[in-house]
Amino acid sequence: MSESSAALFAEFTPPSYEEWVEATVQSLKGRPLAKLNSQTAEGIEIRPFYTTADNPNEPSQPGQPPYRRGTLNQPWLIAQPIPAATPQQFNQALLANLRRGQTAVYLQPGQPPINTTADLATALDGVVFAAAPILLASGPAILPLLSEVLAQTNQPLSDLHGGLWHDPLAELAQSGTAALEYTYQEVANWLHWAVENAPNFRTLAVDTAVYHNGGANAVQELAFALATGVQHMRTLQDHGLSIAQIASQLRFVFAIGGDFFMEIAKLRAARQLWAQVVAAFGGDAEAQKMVIHAETAVTNLSRLDPYVNMLRTTTEAFAAAVGGVDSLCTLPFNQPFAAEPDEFARRIARNQQLILQEEANLTQLIDPAGGAYYAEWLTDHLGQTAWALFQEIEAQGGMVAALQAGLPQQWVAATAVARAANLAKRKEVLVGVNQYANVGEPVNGERSSVSGGQSPSSNLQIQPIQPIRLAEPYEALRDWAAVYETRNGRRPQIFLANMGPIRQHKARADFTRGFFEVGGFEIVDSEGFDGVETAVAAALSANAHAVVICSTDETYPALVKPLVQGIKAQQPDTVVILAGYPQDQIEAHKAAGIDAFIYLGADCLALNQWLQSQLS
Repeated sequence: MSESSAALFAEFTPPSYEEWVEATVQSLKGRPLAKLNSQTAEGIEIRPFYTTADNPNEPSQPGQPPYRRGTLNQPWLIAQPIPAATPQQFNQALLANLRRGQTAVYLQPGQPPINTTADLATALDGVVFAAAPILLASGPAILPLLSEVLAQTNQPLSDLHGGLWHDPLAELAQSGTAALEYTYQEVANWLHWAVENAPNFRTLAVDTAVYHNGGANAVQELAFALATGVQHMRTLQDHGLSIAQIASQLRFVFAIGGDFFMEIAKLRAARQLWAQVVAAFGGDAEAQKMVIHAETAVTNLSRLDPYVNMLRTTTEAFAAAVGGVDSLCTLPFNQPFAAEPDEFARRIARNQQLILQEEANLTQLIDPAGGAYYAEWLTDHLGQTAWALFQEIEAQGGMVAALQAGLPQQWVAATAVARAANLAKRKEVLVGVNQYANVGEPVNGERSSVSGGQSPSSNLQIQPIQPIRLAEPYEALRDWAAVYETRNGRRPQIFLANMGPIRQHKARADFTRGFFEVGGFEIVDSEGFDGVETAVAAALSANAHAVVICSTDETYPALVKPLVQGIKAQQPDTVVILAGYPQDQIEAHKAAGIDAFIYLGADCLALNQWLQSQLS
């Protein structure tokens, strides 16, 4: 800093925390500072301001090790899936993607279909395994084929990097059935093989994406990850594997949602908590390090306003990078409705990661969030809360016993219901879905479903975790509106009976527009009416299906009854809604014929569904 700059800053005294609080309370007109607090889906209360007192670490030690396994300037792997009908098509697209910035081979089950060694050899033709790690979202049945391909191409097994996404407990949670004794024996066999022959290839995963995509929050995901990892450790120790061997074969898989700082804290806390677990098993510092693969979430993607999905996945990828993942898959923006995302969607998804690496320079820092008071506090608080839930699972007898008792399923389902309720009341926002709707856009078709394979004969059955997409109820609203338009030549209409000058009605008119555009309704706006008679005449002339009266609580007692009676006297089937909820007037307005009220905190989803039902 120059002397002139230093002198300038010296003229200003930094405000104390107490002074900041006093100024904030004044701006809140005397209301307490706690009015600015908010609560996350995890039940964690977030304050508007954090200081060094909130940092759980020493000031000279921002962030807590262990960090990601890579070193400074070592980018995470870009691992994008490639939909392909044949091994030849997959290979052609893969080689092109590797030239354009993808850095890992990502094989999903059935894409392409791999049935023989020749199929796999064709799919991987031209791939140098030492330079391009192979990530397989499948079980260990593919490993013999992979071993044969390496032998045919004269590439040593030591060159094989990457691993499997094979988590027996995630498969149990997803399908509801598993032969765990048989599966863990198979896992143990392949772990022994990999430790001896392919030490850089990980054959076991802890995959919490199934819980995230069912609606789980970050506390639950972390607790399930720890409990699953512990179950793996204990079971595989019984099969003769050491803690060091098991740890060297584990990869953690997380889905990354839209709560930016929470997702960063989740990944940072995961490393700290897992180190604590492994240390309790007697594992050394190397065994305590966690390898993480992350994928952007499915739950908040939408068929509506689909390009907004690009912004969601960019934010999620950014959080994953700041959190320190070792590999990352960014889902294409058209994932919810395209059976096979096209080249454009896949290129955008790949370039999102390249921009974060090459332009945002996120590989230049070991722990980008380290030392930030809020990030450190949230990491610590999240970790403590998750540890408590993990201990509760342990008290039940571990993750398998908890799944058998249905506890994770109940917790995840309750969180999903709470999130859906918040979206319905617009306490949470999905842009283009439950707020800022792009009315009149073509509604993308539903994505075709892909059935999974069958499990071996099972000896354990549980209630599976059901995947969700939060936007689906709103997509159904817009689908209904699109069908209505096809049948009637126009979308269902709502007339705004705006009463008085613009300053009197505009706020509620704007609110009404946003509220009902979510349901695909066409809003017929109007200038402010000076009198009831002209408003009634305009409403009747519009021949709309519903009318919303927009004005102020002070004017409603004189306006509402004559407006409603004037409209319903000639069009009794017209739905009349009041914008606002003046509590001392509700019963009178209901008696006058008001059918519903819309206001901040009202159930936007339910009211749109109800209004559509009135027109069906």
